Amino acid sequence: MALSSYKLLQNLKNSANYQRLNTNDDMEWGWDTLESTADANISDDTFNVLIHPNSSRGTGAVRGDKPFVPGHIYYWEIKVDGSPMATDMIVGVGTKDFDLESSKNEFTSLIGSDKKSWGYSYKGVKHHDGETLIYGQKYDQGDALIGVRLDMSRGTLEFFLNRVPLGE
Repeated sequence: MALSSYKLLQNLKNSANYQRLNTNDDMEWGWDTLESTADANISDDTFNVLIHPNSSRGTGAVRGDKPFVPGHIYYWEIKVDGSPMATDMIVGVGTKDFDLESSKNEFTSLIGSDKKSWGYSYKGVKHHDGETLIYGQKYDQGDALIGVRLDMSRGTLEFFLNRVPLGE
């Protein structure tokens, strides 16, 4: 499974601006090579990652290389290339205390498994605190663009599937 990061937009004025992909508020970001599991193969430019490129022994996870700042609004997109072939494939956010390594030897729906993370699964559900809720549609046919809008001033999180908002 390949994931590609796109520009992270910060300081958006409202959710209608999610399609503005080229603004002065753009912030380049990538995947953090020090904050990823051994099963994540991050490209040299840090913009692409392959999860379980050869084999799998547990849940793979990566974290972005830029922290979120209180009071800001962020939007970013993740391109999913190919069909998810795992226990789960979740795009989401976690606090700095969220443990990416907690499931390295087991297959779980990691993001959203505790109070420190929130995620949207390719199965069409969102995860938080170990609970799942039907949300949007499945994206198991491959080639999906997952948008994430995080409003750090209101404390809200919204996902998009192929640039269609799924709601908070």
